[in-house]
Amino acid sequence: MNYIQHIIEPQRLLLTWQSTSTRLRRVVAELIRTENGNCDLNYLVETKDYNEAVNEGFQGFATFPLGQPISNAMDIFLKRQPPRAREDFNKYLEALRILPDVAAGISDFALLGYSGAKLPDDNFAIVHPFDGVEHNCEILTEICGFRHNNGAELIKNQSVSIGDSVELTVEPNNQYDSNAIMIEHNGIKLGYINRAQLNAFNCWLKTGVIDKAVIERVNGFADNPKLYIFVEVK
Repeated sequence: MNYIQHIIEPQRLLLTWQSTSTRLRRVVAELIRTENGNCDLNYLVETKDYNEAVNEGFQGFATFPLGQPISNAMDIFLKRQPPRAREDFNKYLEALRILPDVAAGISDFALLGYSGAKLPDDNFAIVHPFDGVEHNCEILTEICGFRHNNGAELIKNQSVSIGDSVELTVEPNNQYDSNAIMIEHNGIKLGYINRAQLNAFNCWLKTGVIDKAVIERVNGFADNPKLYIFVEVK
């Protein structure tokens, strides 16, 4: 296993929503860190992603009114991940590739970003964008679109294995996003980097600081597997 050694404490996280029709995951809001361990939620109403999400059925997050900024929103987001006092919390951290000693000083806000805070019954996820981070970090991130690139068949045929290296390639002619980054393994397209992390990944590719990118974890169901890669930035 690979483990995260450097915890990057963010000042901002991104909230994404996935349309059930297009399956595209769009950035609809940002969480801004405030004092005393809290955060505010701001819908990104001026962005293309937000407006397209609304057209695709996005109606806001939880009970927060659509389009209105929300103060002191931390408590509702913390309900999306297990409490630290839970007996198996260290196993939860291990799944995130964070060792207990490294996690000892991580804030709840940062943990939301590293965990994704996903629930099985909704289409939301929280993403750490790694704003302004140029060196010395590690990321465990899900490959977006793996299912639609014959992911189940690739797993069944053992075409991909834990520890296999992957290649990250910019795709400026992508019809959905000119900043897209494709993930390949031995010439086989696996999917894409999360759109909410494209700014960071494009910067790292441009400066050549990505030292390692490997397949790290597989979970989900046989007909809908989820594949995660571990990326090390030197």
